[in-house]
Amino acid sequence: MEPSYRSGDIVVCFRTKQIKENDVIAFKTSDYGLVLKRVSSLVLGKFKVSSDNPSYDSTILNEEHEVENIVGKVLFSLNSLKSFLNPLS
Repeated sequence: MEPSYRSGDIVVCFRTKQIKENDVIAFKTSDYGLVLKRVSSLVLGKFKVSSDNPSYDSTILNEEHEVENIVGKVLFSLNSLKSFLNPLS
């Protein structure tokens, strides 16, 4: 999810399955465990995702996922909050 989120970032999520297109969510996958991705489409209890990094390709992006696998919607990362509060750091 770079450049929006980087490996090792601590993210704060709101536990919900109420999502819409363009939300960044945390969800469980059988192959990769817990991942962060942006919702690209949502139809009848299934969703597809995209990556913020256009050079990143993954099978996750081509699959439909079940809404029941959503852990929550990402509100912010602690690193992005730190940058917002202290833009010179």
